[in-house]
Amino acid sequence: MWSFLAMQHLNEQTRGELMHHINLGTGSSGGMIGLAYHRELYLQNKLQSKQVKNMGKDILNPTIFTLAVNDVLIRSHRFELNGETHWKDRGYIFEKELHKNTDSVLAKTLGDYREAELSAKIPSFIITPSIINDNRRLLVSNFPLRFLCTNNNENVDFQSLFVNNSPNQLDFTTLLRMNASFPYVLPSVSLPTQPKVEVFDSGLKDNFGMITTLNYIEQLKEWFQENTSQIVILQIKDGLDQDKVPQNRAQSMVNELLGPFGSLYWNWFDVQKYDHLELAHYLQAAYKGKIEILPYNLNKSAEAPISLSWHLNAREKQQILNSVSLEANKATEKRLKQLLNSAL
Repeated sequence: MWSFLAMQHLNEQTRGELMHHINLGTGSSGGMIGLAYHRELYLQNKLQSKQVKNMGKDILNPTIFTLAVNDVLIRSHRFELNGETHWKDRGYIFEKELHKNTDSVLAKTLGDYREAELSAKIPSFIITPSIINDNRRLLVSNFPLRFLCTNNNENVDFQSLFVNNSPNQLDFTTLLRMNASFPYVLPSVSLPTQPKVEVFDSGLKDNFGMITTLNYIEQLKEWFQENTSQIVILQIKDGLDQDKVPQNRAQSMVNELLGPFGSLYWNWFDVQKYDHLELAHYLQAAYKGKIEILPYNLNKSAEAPISLSWHLNAREKQQILNSVSLEANKATEKRLKQLLNSAL
C-alpha cells in the first residue's frame, strides 16, 4: 500500500514528470507489488486516488486459511496453465486474491510489458528473488542481464537460464509472488530446472533494491557519463531511519545466550543500509556526475508499528495515508520537484 501511495502522490505532485524520468524500478516484497500496480494503471492511463485502497485489502486471511486446511494436510485440487497442471496451494490463492483486489489488471505475462519498457513508456523492472540453494540472486527482466553477472558470480540471469523455455511467458503475478514469498506465509517457488532451483523473498539479500541499482549504474557508467549529469535514486522505504541506539532490557539466561544471533537477525536490514551507503560512496568516485539518494519513508517505528503481513487494520491504513505529510517526506518532495524542473 505504501509504495503505491508514495508513487501516486509524488507523480501527482510533479504533474506526471516523475514517471517520465524513471529509468529503472527494483526492490523487494510487497513494495514491488505496489510499484507494479501503479505502473500498470499509469500505462493504462487509469490512475485514480481511490485505487490506493485496493492495496490495503486483505490477502492474509484466505492465504493462511488455505495453509491450515489444504497445504499442511492433503492437497486435492489442481489447475491447468499453459498445458501443465499445478497444485492449488496458498501461493495460488495469494495470486487469486491479488487479482480480485486489483480488478485483474496485473493478469499479464512478463513479456506483455516488453514493448512498453523498450519504448520507455514505463520504467523497466528488475525483480530479484533469492535462490535458496546457494544464496544467489535471480535477476528477472524482459531483457538479458548478463552484463550484471559477468563480474558478479552472485547474480544469475533469468533470460539466459531459461532461454529455451519461453521466459517471457512467465505470469507476472507469479513473478511478483516469487519476489515476495516470505517464509511460511507463502511457499517458496520451485523452478523447472535440473537440479531443482527454489526461490523466495528478495528482501533477505537486497531489501531496498540498492545492490541491483548500484550494480546497474556501475556496469553502465560509461553511458551515464556521456548522457547524464546526475543520477537520482528515490528510495521508498518501509519505516523511519532510527539513529538512536536502542536500550537492552533485562534478559533471561536463554535470551542472553541467543541475544547476539537475534540481534543480528532483527538488525539485518540496518546492516544492508550501511553496506549500501558504502557502495554508493565508492560508486560516486567512478561517476563524474552526482548521485543523490532521496528517502521517502513510511511513518513506522517501534513506537508506531505497522504490520507487514498482507493484513492492515484501520489504524495502520490511516497511518500509511498520513505518512506523505511527514516533514522529511515533504523535503524529499520539494527536492524532487527542483530536480525535475531543472531537467526540463
